[in-house]
Amino acid sequence: MLLPLAVVTMLAGWSAVPFRAVVALQVAGALEELAIALLLPDFVGEMKSVVHAWRKRRAGKTGG
Repeated sequence: MLLPLAVVTMLAGWSAVPFRAVVALQVAGALEELAIALLLPDFVGEMKSVVHAWRKRRAGKTGG
């Protein structure tokens, strides 16, 4: 949602900082999704964050 605004500011010649910040947030979100996918071998539904996925994985290993 913020990317179009950041692109406009960059293309208008104002500043590339908002664009770079939004891209960094997008990359961070993608890395978190990848980490969740690697932590959980099977689909178990939506995960709010990598912390929730880690807890779910640990609970599965202990039998809880």
